[in-house]
Amino acid sequence: MGNVVFHNVEAGINASLNLQQALSISCDTWFYRLGAQFYWRQVAGHPEIQRWARLLGLGHPTGLDIPGESHGIVPTPAWLKRTFRKAWQRIWYEGYSVNLSIGQGYLAITPLQLAVAYSALANGGTVVRPHVGKAILDEANRPLWKLRFRPRRQLHLVDVGTIRAGLYSAAHDSGGTSAAIFGNFPIPVAGKTGTAQVPSGSDDSWYASWAPAYNPRVVVVVLIEHGGFGAEAAAPAAREIYSAFFHLRQRPASGN
Repeated sequence: MGNVVFHNVEAGINASLNLQQALSISCDTWFYRLGAQFYWRQVAGHPEIQRWARLLGLGHPTGLDIPGESHGIVPTPAWLKRTFRKAWQRIWYEGYSVNLSIGQGYLAITPLQLAVAYSALANGGTVVRPHVGKAILDEANRPLWKLRFRPRRQLHLVDVGTIRAGLYSAAHDSGGTSAAIFGNFPIPVAGKTGTAQVPSGSDDSWYASWAPAYNPRVVVVVLIEHGGFGAEAAAPAAREIYSAFFHLRQRPASGN
């Protein structure tokens, strides 16, 4: 793309992949090509990556019932023009869409926003409003009234089963990015590793997931700053959280 060659993180050639396989092995170049295609849709007036990111809960507060929540950033050409002064900084280049396709570039999201997005994938399209409070109590700790937090929206997700299958494969199939962590786990997990480059220091380690894979009860998103690859730090931490939630004895992941 221009004078930049976009590589996979790990060496390897994957001549032909479908969406499920690309998610399972986390093939960057598959999504780079998709990002390039969406760039030309954006030029035609259809910024679909950004539109769906916002619909799923990214780029704005989730509505959590405690103060101080970050908005995050889902970058668009209009955002560039509002944010920067120099002419070259205000241009949306094709490489920006390529970077955005794997969550890089100017994108900034919180673990809670990603948990909201994953919950929508898990529950069939309901974008929830997360909350801490359950009820208002009187001085004797008796509930005066229950707090209700209505969902933000209901999305129609076409072929979401393919995404679910890809996230399950990533945690269980040979070559799946977190199969070494969850392949022998007694509760089936659907999850995706993430490795976010940062301006300085080691990469941030992410893991976003839910379990059980085909009967979801809980969403777990882990971010470990400067933790390296998602499979190295965040995924093992998620395994510990699931073990505690499902009251399981800790068992070593395969290969550890």
